[in-house]
Amino acid sequence: MITLFGATGHTGQLVARVLSTTKLPFRIAGRSEEKLRRLSADLPGNPHWICADVTQPATLAALFKDSQALINCAGPYTDLGERVMAQAAMSGCVYLDVTNELGYIYKARGYHEMARRTGATILPACGFEVALSDSAAATIASNAKLGKQDQPIDEVNIFYNLGGEKSASRGTRRSVIRSIATSWIAYRNGEWVGEIPGHQAHKFDLPTGSLYGLSIPSGETATIPTHLNTLQVNVWLAVNRAQHFWGPIIVPILARASRSILRQANSQYSQPGKLNPHRI
Repeated sequence: MITLFGATGHTGQLVARVLSTTKLPFRIAGRSEEKLRRLSADLPGNPHWICADVTQPATLAALFKDSQALINCAGPYTDLGERVMAQAAMSGCVYLDVTNELGYIYKARGYHEMARRTGATILPACGFEVALSDSAAATIASNAKLGKQDQPIDEVNIFYNLGGEKSASRGTRRSVIRSIATSWIAYRNGEWVGEIPGHQAHKFDLPTGSLYGLSIPSGETATIPTHLNTLQVNVWLAVNRAQHFWGPIIVPILARASRSILRQANSQYSQPGKLNPHRI
């Protein structure tokens, strides 16, 4: 049985409709009974639904009862994901989510030993962007016979060009703010270090022309070094020439402001025993 948590959100509904076209048994879960009823009635086969709320930890156990895999679409994950991921690691379940909040993905590494003991599989960042670029980097390295233990890759660069006019969903916008506030992480010289988002800009001279990139926090910084022997990972967002100049000034200011606001709004991260994204 597959459990889809956060099924009534924008991404959750897309995943639910894909699952409904397969023969895989699945059920939907979320906070709102009314929304779950409507979604179930709108899907082929009217899948079973269960209510669960991250802010009420006692309700989360139901997500993993008789479930072999859980797909978590309830974000922002910086705020809502860790309790679900921890429960999955303890239960021995396969856990997948679609986050690209780098700070949260980095914290997932802390559940490796628990997952290993219980037989769980923890796979954050399975959304279209990180999963594709991570796989592409691994494929290129394999074909070039690089990235093995005795042949490290000097540098991996990931480039995002967000063309088109379609706006991001509300949940995605909230995730971007959380990521800028908490994802002060870079991979340099074979280790993870602290680094403020957006402080670097670079011009790429390609056969097709010049591209300007601004450094951004993205999941590949945490995922690629876990399976590919590389010394450095950079992730860039395509920008215009003006943004290439002003970005390294404005984005770090926004990152510091977001960090301060989020620290005040999420004091639980500073409680004893809690992972604190502001200390990364």
